[in-house]
Amino acid sequence: MKTKQLQPWFMLLLLAGACAQPKEEALTVNPVELTASKDGLALRFARSNISSVDPALNAQCVMFNDHVNKFVTELKDSCFGELPAPAGGDSLVDAGEGEPSYEFSVSDTVFRATSHYISLRVTIYAYTGGAHGNTYIYAFNYDLRGRKFLEKEQLLDLGRKQEIEKLLQARFDNKDGAFTSLPTLDDPAVYNFTAEALHVTYPHYALGPYSSGIAEVSVPLTELKKAFKLQL
Repeated sequence: MKTKQLQPWFMLLLLAGACAQPKEEALTVNPVELTASKDGLALRFARSNISSVDPALNAQCVMFNDHVNKFVTELKDSCFGELPAPAGGDSLVDAGEGEPSYEFSVSDTVFRATSHYISLRVTIYAYTGGAHGNTYIYAFNYDLRGRKFLEKEQLLDLGRKQEIEKLLQARFDNKDGAFTSLPTLDDPAVYNFTAEALHVTYPHYALGPYSSGIAEVSVPLTELKKAFKLQL
């Protein structure tokens, strides 16, 4: 009995099927809003709750949500754990205006939420007194398949630092001259990503004085090429 040999093209199809990555599916993103005022502190939350109908994936989504919520709560406590006592009363609410004396606001932006990657940016505004409040920006990038959070080093090939910075600066919009510095990988910044682009956010003071504001730079992945390390 003769044994039939498999054609080379058929072998390639089998190999490609064996090496194919699992299909990415979109996770569910539900907005959660909360507004409260207690003891002179105004709390405003506009957050995203990420979930999945798949039990295994949903367990990781719950872990991710809890991780972000714990981070936010700890930051709130560090900002307002020892608020100064109001003069002449037990409440921090201004008697004349009836408005809270302090504020803690949280919002977020979901750049990607799939069965492989979550990329979330959290923006927090805290006013604890003085001329103005402070805005804090954080990125949470999570690999569900690898079960780990990703730092800048896992997103970008830092050996191509000059190449990446050149792309950032080419995409940097500073037409009005509000910023006094060009963006680099050395500046304090947060990194998020979609299927199309890397998004870098520079907070207040990173590229200029407070009045300059927050800078955002997006670089298409087609330009970054191998400098972006994830396979999307």
